[in-house]
Amino acid sequence: FSKGKEADFNVIDLGATPLQQYRKKNSRTLEEILFSLMILGDEHNIFHTYIKGKRWYFDKKLRFQPSIN
Repeated sequence: FSKGKEADFNVIDLGATPLQQYRKKNSRTLEEILFSLMILGDEHNIFHTYIKGKRWYFDKKLRFQPSIN
């Protein structure tokens, strides 16, 4: 991220549904997590949306708490 640059971002909830939570728990690689997000993901996975650095959307119900390994 560089000062003076513009970008839009979505923050994704990887466990928006019970099935997604199950798949995340049983995935061994980043590729498996991203594949399940591609197949099972929908609008419920959008946690935040930022447009030009300003938050435009916020879903208060984060269902999956990220962990740092």
